[in-house]
Amino acid sequence: MQLFSLVEERFVAQLDPAERAVLAAVANEVQSMIKGETPPSFEVLPTLTRLFPPASMSDPQVAREFVDLTGKSMRETKEQRLGRLAARLSAGTVHLDAEQAQESVAAMNDIRLALAEMLGIETADDVERVTESLAQTDEPAEPNDVFGELYMVFTALQDSLVAALASAAP
Repeated sequence: MQLFSLVEERFVAQLDPAERAVLAAVANEVQSMIKGETPPSFEVLPTLTRLFPPASMSDPQVAREFVDLTGKSMRETKEQRLGRLAARLSAGTVHLDAEQAQESVAAMNDIRLALAEMLGIETADDVERVTESLAQTDEPAEPNDVFGELYMVFTALQDSLVAALASAAP
């Protein structure tokens, strides 16, 4: 895998076929979960709570009104972004313009949030715990190892895309 870099005003990453298939599948699973379809790998309720946190923890009425006003459009936006990211990741070489790059950063963030929920990541110490656990494993054997690997790959892709976007900023 070659992470994102800026090439002639485009944001480019190179993925091999196996990487493309796995990364696109993860994007599709998170999209399916948001659509209300239950993917086999994710604990749906806590993950949805991470992706759609309540507007107020202390006032259920405010939280409900926020969902009533924005919930449908937020879901649709996330679903569409994840679908487009899955399609983009399916290409051998990913070429993005600035708008597509920004949208892809947001979609990757949703994927990372879903994976973080599965891994129990809430702090930087938790990320370090996952990183250390992966360093001790040659081949991912447990589901959390796989989720950890995916979390790290999406983090690297997102970080490289954010850095490329920053380098293109005027």
